[in-house]
Amino acid sequence: MALALEFSRWLWRGGQGQWDPALWSREFPGGLWMVGSESVAQLPTLDPLLASKMAEVFWFRSSGSGGVTKWLALPREGVRRSALEVNRWLGAGPEDDWALCLPTHHVGGFSILVRAALSGARVHGLAQRWEAGALLALIRSHGVAFLSLVPTQLHDLVQTGQRAPQSLKSVLVGGAALVPELALQARSLGWPIVETYGMTEACSQVATQRPGASGALEVLPHWQVSLNAEGRLCLAGPSLALGALSLRADGWSWDPLASPWCSEDRVELISCGEVLQLCPLGRAGSGFKVFGELLYLEPLQGRLDGIARRLGFGGKAALVDLPDVRAGRRVWLGIEGEVCPQLREIYDAQSAGIERIAGVIQLPQLPRGELGKITLHSLRKMMIERGALDRGSG
Repeated sequence: MALALEFSRWLWRGGQGQWDPALWSREFPGGLWMVGSESVAQLPTLDPLLASKMAEVFWFRSSGSGGVTKWLALPREGVRRSALEVNRWLGAGPEDDWALCLPTHHVGGFSILVRAALSGARVHGLAQRWEAGALLALIRSHGVAFLSLVPTQLHDLVQTGQRAPQSLKSVLVGGAALVPELALQARSLGWPIVETYGMTEACSQVATQRPGASGALEVLPHWQVSLNAEGRLCLAGPSLALGALSLRADGWSWDPLASPWCSEDRVELISCGEVLQLCPLGRAGSGFKVFGELLYLEPLQGRLDGIARRLGFGGKAALVDLPDVRAGRRVWLGIEGEVCPQLREIYDAQSAGIERIAGVIQLPQLPRGELGKITLHSLRKMMIERGALDRGSG
């Protein structure tokens, strides 16, 4: 696959789409917009002063809370530093080719291009939409050493029952929480899983497992991390985004990111000698109260996912919190396709009273983003429209 042809659709400079493979060896005028399938006409018009300050940035679109459109400004050197640190962490060299099966207008996919450009390796992209069999064939035909996946893609690979090709050194998995049962099943088939934690604001990874290990995630060397009073992760380092352009009712506004910048993610930081470990605990905004008791969706969903995988129902069920007149909020279950009564029974048996499922709504398909992550605000809306609030079981 020719990079110059494949990625020219996604990168825009001054209205002219182009991908420059020599991007890291010389200066370039103006920022690059990672626009996905959007037209250039939808991009914001930058104030001349702001544009002069943002000459060497990559603009990545991100969906904020409530679906607010925003573009994050990632510094060119920050993207480069992140890629260098990940290459060092993995021991990636010029002979270690990458497979690309993530969108390049997301930081996870674009980072693969940068890592390969800096190490001198090649990138091999799928010639079609995501399909596990096609990726397996690609890895085998090119002797691919590294790739990045989201958990949904890893699930699809495991479902094939195929063992990992011998050329693979590491498979980075991120973008969403990885269910322990899925990780164990993948490793039993020889897939060299490396769990990661990162975000667009950080130009990709913040903490990553050691290759060849299945232990805790370690904070990468280029980050200084801390916790605020609410237990949210605060970041400082060369790969922090400069700020964001947000589209609000009164137009576009520029919001710089302070350093250190506090994210919405709750984490635990553990010092082990000179090593700093990071354990994600979920989004601060995902907390809700049932009868005055605070709950978080992530651990509940993790419990459900483990049960679902054991029942052969993986990826087809999601928990959301919905309004409840008496309790404030209650936990509801959205099911894709056929209902699985055992799933609710086993989950409720393993859960405290306030964690148990108040009702189930059957849906033709769970709403997902393009990386396969379930979009909770869309799921809440769909379930309410289908009468969830009128059908609660209490």
